[in-house]
Amino acid sequence: MRTPNLSKKLRKIFLGKRQREISELSTSGIHQEILRAITAAPALPTSGEHLDVGSGTGDLLRLVCARYAFRSFGCDYTDKLLYVPGAEIHTVDLNRERLPYN
Repeated sequence: MRTPNLSKKLRKIFLGKRQREISELSTSGIHQEILRAITAAPALPTSGEHLDVGSGTGDLLRLVCARYAFRSFGCDYTDKLLYVPGAEIHTVDLNRERLPYN
């Protein structure tokens, strides 16, 4: 039999983390996997361009900008969440517009 206090603690431990991950636009696990993939690239460029489509709050853009000398671009449907110093950001509604990149 569970005590109310134990049940509350278990919900906080297991459901609390799950709810945070679901409510985030992206997760730190996804960001870390992308950074690993960039690092593991057979011919890791020392410079170049990086595009983050669906940038959300810009967390991934900030991580890439901090580690690599890439020129970074980001786009999302709103600019309300996103500000990354040094990155060029575009607001794009992909239901009505094309991406503004060649």
